[in-house]
Amino acid sequence: MTLIIKSLNSVRRLAHPDMRWFNSQTVKVHSSQRSALSDMLIKVDESDRVLGPISKLDGHLSGAITDGITHRAFSVFMFSRVDCNLLIQKRASTKIVFPRQWANTCCSHPLYIPDEMDTNQNMGVKRAASKRVHAELGLENIPPESFSFKDKILYRQMSPGGVFGESEVDYILFRLSDKPDQIPHDADEVEETRWISPGPAGDRTKNLRDFLNSETKRGFPATPWFSLMVKEPACLEKWWSDLIEDPQSFLASQFDSHSIRSFLQ
Repeated sequence: MTLIIKSLNSVRRLAHPDMRWFNSQTVKVHSSQRSALSDMLIKVDESDRVLGPISKLDGHLSGAITDGITHRAFSVFMFSRVDCNLLIQKRASTKIVFPRQWANTCCSHPLYIPDEMDTNQNMGVKRAASKRVHAELGLENIPPESFSFKDKILYRQMSPGGVFGESEVDYILFRLSDKPDQIPHDADEVEETRWISPGPAGDRTKNLRDFLNSETKRGFPATPWFSLMVKEPACLEKWWSDLIEDPQSFLASQFDSHSIRSFLQ
C-alpha cells in the first residue's frame, strides 16, 4: 500500500507539527515507510553540535536541504573476516530517498533519545547501528562496541524527484564479521545485497568501482554518500587497504571525533 501525501495537514498528522517546508504537491510514500516519518532525528550544525530534535520527514524535505538543515547519520561498512569482502546493498524501491541505488552495508540515523545520543566512545551511534543492521539485514547479536568509528563526513544532496534529499553529518563505522550463508534482509528496506572482493594492492576499490559503473549503466547508481567515499582516495581506498594490511591495528585505532571531512562545494 502506498500513502499519498496531498496537503500540509496530512503531513502534520504524520510528522512533527512544526514542519515548515512542505507544499501542496502530491507525494507518494509507501506504507512501509510511513511510521518512520515521525521518528525524531538529531538535528546538528555543520560542526555536529546538537541543535535539538527534527522529524525524519522535516529533515529530508527539499526545503530543509536547501536551507542547510542537517541531521546526524551513520554508515556501516561490514567486511568478511576471512577474505575482506565488503557487503553492500541496493536500497529498496520503497525508500523515500535514493531508492534502488547502491550503498554500503547499512545506512540510517541515530534517534533523539538518550540511548542513541551517548557521545562516550560514540556509543549512541553504535547502538543505533546495531539495531539497524538487525532490522534491515536480519543480522543478529552484533554488539555496539564491535563497531569501529573511522571518520565523519558532511554532505548534502537532493534525491531524484526533487522532493526529498539528504543533509547529513555521517559517522563511518567499520566491522569485521563472519560471512553468513545468507542475508535475510527486509524487502521493504533492501532490494538486494552483494559481497564485493577487494581489488589489487594499490587499487582496492577497483572491483567495487567496476561493479558500480556496470550498475549505473543499468539505471542503479551509487548513493551520493557512498559514491563520495568510493571516489575519495583518502576514504574507502585507504580504509580498505589499511584493514587488509593490519585488521587489528586498524579497527583499534581511534578517529578524532571532532574532525569532519566536508564534501560541501
